[in-house]
Amino acid sequence: AIEDALLSEFTNKNMNFAFYKKLDKRLVAKYHFYDKVFLEYRANPLSHVVLHYSMNEADDSFMAEDMVDVYDGIFVKSFVMFFGERIRYYISEEKSAVVEVSESCEILNNDVYSDGEESRYNLLNQMMISQTLQEDAALLKTMNRYFGYEEVSKEAFHIL
Repeated sequence: AIEDALLSEFTNKNMNFAFYKKLDKRLVAKYHFYDKVFLEYRANPLSHVVLHYSMNEADDSFMAEDMVDVYDGIFVKSFVMFFGERIRYYISEEKSAVVEVSESCEILNNDVYSDGEESRYNLLNQMMISQTLQEDAALLKTMNRYFGYEEVSKEAFHIL
C-alpha cells in the first residue's frame, strides 16, 4: 500500500515522526516502532536545538544531544523505552547567540503493545506490566518463558 511505500522511503532517510505509532499495527511492527517513543519539537529550521535528558530519576545529571531537523523545523529524537520507564528532559534553543530553555517535561511510556510475537522486548515489557499490576503468577510465567529463550540462545549461538 502507499503507507508502506512512504514509510519505507521516510525511514530509510531517518525521517521518523510520532504519528507513525498511530498507523496500522502491522506497519508499526514491520518498521519496529512498537518499542520507540518519539519526542518532537517544532522550531525555526535554522535554530540549534539541544535536548537535555535524564533516564535516572535518582540523579540530576542530564545528557545533552543535538536534535535533528527531520523536516521543515520538526526536530525529533527517538527513544527505546519499556513500559513504565520515564525520561525527564528539557530543550534549549539557540537563537541569535542567545540560549533559551523553551520546554521542560517528562516522557512516560504507558504503551501496551503486543502483536502476539514472543520477542524478548515483548516478554520484558510484559514482565514490567505484570510487576506494575502486581500480577505475580503472570510475572513468574513470563519470566520462565524469557529464561527458556535465554537458555536456547546460549546453546544455539556462540561468541566467535
